[in-house]
Amino acid sequence: LMKRAGTHSGFILIELVVTLILIGVIGTFTSLFLYTGVTGFITSKKISETALKTQIAMDRIGIELRNMVQDTTIPVPVFASNSIRYKTDKTEMPGTREISFDSTTNRLNLRVDNGTPYLYLLLDGVQSFTVATDAADMDNENSDNELSAIRIGMQMVDVGTQFTMRFYPRN
Repeated sequence: LMKRAGTHSGFILIELVVTLILIGVIGTFTSLFLYTGVTGFITSKKISETALKTQIAMDRIGIELRNMVQDTTIPVPVFASNSIRYKTDKTEMPGTREISFDSTTNRLNLRVDNGTPYLYLLLDGVQSFTVATDAADMDNENSDNELSAIRIGMQMVDVGTQFTMRFYPRN
């Protein structure tokens, strides 16, 4: 048997180059797709964890502030733009207490002074913290306004959402 002249089996060089270019383009788009998906997952995980930490801190602040009382011996509660000093009527929460924001460390702290002061970390990574109060004539006596609500707002580092909560003291 004779082979015909000019017939070759296999790929020619141009076919190999085109195949390699197509594989490169497909690989590039696949890696971009995977990068976007992984980045989105990591970002949403971080935001979710931050929201959970913030909710836990807000719950603790709510427990603290709902039971605060007016003390005639020292001027509490005292409200500033980024702190609250108060006492509670709970025996398991004795002493003068203060929730304050430290802007140098981006931390929200709970300071308890029951003879010996203790400083507890409520939340870290806080970008801003605000405290505001609402007053109303709650007892309908003497037209004087009492504390009706405490508004807390905070924004976390790397999260654009403002977290806010309104607390209604019981006493």
